[in-house]
Amino acid sequence: MIQNKITIRHLDIVDDKRGWVTEPLSIMELQSGTVRNMHIVTLYKDIIRGNHIHYKRTETIVTLGEAADLYYLIDGELKKLIVNKGEIVAITIPPNIPHAIVNSHNSILYCLCYSDLKYDSENPDTEPYVIV
Repeated sequence: MIQNKITIRHLDIVDDKRGWVTEPLSIMELQSGTVRNMHIVTLYKDIIRGNHIHYKRTETIVTLGEAADLYYLIDGELKKLIVNKGEIVAITIPPNIPHAIVNSHNSILYCLCYSDLKYDSENPDTEPYVIV
């Protein structure tokens, strides 16, 4: 069954004089074996990534400490999730939800992205869908 909503998890951060650490994947995700693709992306100031839709893939985007604006379209309504600097948030986007992430701040935004399907360049399951 395809859910028509995203899931947002605020991840715990352990921070000390050396920096911070977090566990971006849950034990259940690690043990299930359903993570088939993982990559890290950067967004410079005023850059938009995404603006696309997946028809089969469930994608999780983990923001890594910098502010970000995530946009997604549900039932024709554009929604915006603001992630504040210092937060680490895992946003899971099921199939058929157009989405985009924007760095509207001065720092480089790093995101860890993973999904439940292996990437296939012949059939990437990613179609442009401009929402911002």
